[in-house]
Amino acid sequence: MEGAAWATVIARGVGGLLGLALLARRSNPLRLGTAMPKQLVQLMKRISHLGLFQSTQMFVRAAIVIVLTRLAGALGDSPAQAALSIGTRLDTFVLFGAIGWASGCTAMVGQALGRGLDSRCQSIAYTTAVAAATWAAR
Repeated sequence: MEGAAWATVIARGVGGLLGLALLARRSNPLRLGTAMPKQLVQLMKRISHLGLFQSTQMFVRAAIVIVLTRLAGALGDSPAQAALSIGTRLDTFVLFGAIGWASGCTAMVGQALGRGLDSRCQSIAYTTAVAAATWAAR
């Protein structure tokens, strides 16, 4: 377990350093310290606003699983943790299906947003929400 944790920290650290090195290159238009055009800043704000809710949902889901795992370990030991693990995996199956729909939606909304078609963004979001709910209900 300790080795896996160290491997994760090292891999993410190396990836982060590589990303910073790429951002520091002079040929990179997004290099650190470069002023972004106002239009790009506005677009990034809109995209961040759209992503805030998904990020919050994922944080809450992860926090609940962590708390329940600790609670199951304290109250029921290994059998309770095993049962929780199975339930969590089944929930993840549905979640990943929904994430697939969300990824497709993100690409289409990004294109519509870039063209300033706000009403199309909402239409795409509603349609994919229904599709994801249908997937989850199967």
